Amino acid sequence: MKRNVRVCPKCRKELTVLGYSQIVRNFQTFRLEKGVAHYEAPGRVDGDDVGEWYCPECDTTLFTNQVDAEKFLQK
Repeated sequence: MKRNVRVCPKCRKELTVLGYSQIVRNFQTFRLEKGVAHYEAPGRVDGDDVGEWYCPECDTTLFTNQVDAEKFLQK
């Protein structure tokens, strides 16, 4: 089986995978009961549609859309 190996344009390390990160906000209610903090869930979760695909070796963002990330790995 042939491995797809790509090279990070910044650190020049060989890559077979990309890292992915996405910021997600979790909304909960907060209250004090007898001086003790309580967070109640589940709250609303609001995910930013913008994710980043990055080099897992140097953490440099390489792509901000899935199509470009797929093309990179398929080369």
